[in-house]
Amino acid sequence: MRSYHGPGSSAPIEMLQDDLLSMIFLTACEPPSHRFAPYSSWKGNVVLSHVCRRWRYHALSLPMLWRTLRWEPGMHVEYALAILERSARAKISISIRFADLPNRPLSATEISDGHTVFRAATQQTHLGRTKEFTLDLTPDAWDEHTFAPLVCTETPLSMPALESLCIYLWDDALASIRPIRIRAFDLRYITLDACEVVSWGMLSGTSTTRVSVGGFTLKLSDIATLLEFAPNLDDLCIGSTICPTSIHNDLGPEELARIRARLSVPPHAGHRLTNLDAQSVVAPGLALLCQVLPAQLRVPNIALMQNTSMHGDDGWSEFLAISRMGTVSEIDIHACAKLVTLSSAEAKTTRILHSSRLRPATVIRGLVNAHLPMWDTVVVLSIDVLEWCVLVNPLCEAGIHLLRTLRDLTLNVDQSELSARAPPITEAPTRGWLELPALKQVHIGVCGTLSPSSALVILLAVVVDPIIQGLGQDVDGALHCRTRNESLRTAFRERCEELARDEGLPIIERIRDVARRLSLLA
Repeated sequence: MRSYHGPGSSAPIEMLQDDLLSMIFLTACEPPSHRFAPYSSWKGNVVLSHVCRRWRYHALSLPMLWRTLRWEPGMHVEYALAILERSARAKISISIRFADLPNRPLSATEISDGHTVFRAATQQTHLGRTKEFTLDLTPDAWDEHTFAPLVCTETPLSMPALESLCIYLWDDALASIRPIRIRAFDLRYITLDACEVVSWGMLSGTSTTRVSVGGFTLKLSDIATLLEFAPNLDDLCIGSTICPTSIHNDLGPEELARIRARLSVPPHAGHRLTNLDAQSVVAPGLALLCQVLPAQLRVPNIALMQNTSMHGDDGWSEFLAISRMGTVSEIDIHACAKLVTLSSAEAKTTRILHSSRLRPATVIRGLVNAHLPMWDTVVVLSIDVLEWCVLVNPLCEAGIHLLRTLRDLTLNVDQSELSARAPPITEAPTRGWLELPALKQVHIGVCGTLSPSSALVILLAVVVDPIIQGLGQDVDGALHCRTRNESLRTAFRERCEELARDEGLPIIERIRDVARRLSLLA
């Protein structure tokens, strides 16, 4: 049905009562969930206040319409200050980002505007009602006078209504020289990246579900406090991608033993954790962290990213709790052992190790020794062809000569990783071959950015030969080639064809047959 209105008639929306109009306003002013423009470009509340006199009056008298302030470079100061005024006594979320723009650093005017917004937002009338506070601060934007309330040693910055705190400093020297002091309790979310906050563990409570802290020196006592005070913690990340994280043991042996015993009392601390991550933790930080984690801890998903120096294994396998996974159904050892993923479909658990500081042989031997039973349950295995050669020896040394459940094997051929690593290409493993009685599928993954060399293809043929022999009559339907790069596929096929034709190579005829078979896959 269609309605027609003459010049003197009112639009149907003008007949809505104020409470319904308020609901429409609040819904319309929610920021889009999938937006590509900066948040500062979203000003739905301003647009509504400019439609007509009634809408403007109603919008300005509705504090909940102005409950979010997100300032970033390019946003007018007047608009930010207007939000603070119009939100009245309503709880407000404040985000101030000084981060540099993609193509240029912040200008002096933009830094000055950000300082003005920060000073206004940290007035006590606003701090008392701030429920979410985010500060993204670069060294160039630091000003001793402007940010004095954050670093005052006499009186911590009191934020009694705070529920979420996120601070990014982007400067490890600044974080250690100027620790921040904030007085708040029972926060739901805590994110401190390269930003030292005094007694940050005390910010947690029964409402705390997600915490990410790192980029500065953490006290072991603060980590213990967090685990004890936050029984409902679901997601915990120790470390930072910006700066390395050190852990200082400020607990004596007896005190540490008492804390560990207290955290292990049922229901033990961290019993609700589903995600536990560590990033760039300096040795011996992982070993210290393991000392306060309860022995009964069973976390479904644990990830470790180490781009800092590691002495030996520094307890990485203990932190990942590989021995507690039970059955492991899938193992992915990728890119010269820099990335390792273990998955258990039965227990719904994953373990991820990403390290550029550990030698591939160290990682693989650590995996073998961490949990021998997993090699009796693995169904899917993806591994670089060089690491396959490294894997066989420690498995045979441990008495494992067959992978009884392995059904799907992927051998990755990555010349770019090999060139960056530049080791000599070894021949076949020295202690024998693994038997694969359940194997059904073998995938050759040609990846990277460089064309595979003849030497790498020869090694692949040597490795694949006994696998093909084990497949018997099913070999034609079991071998597959995977690559997303057609030029690499062509280069791989050409290398295989060269190997199959070259009678001058001192290799047995069976290897040439393997090369012919591989050339047909591409």
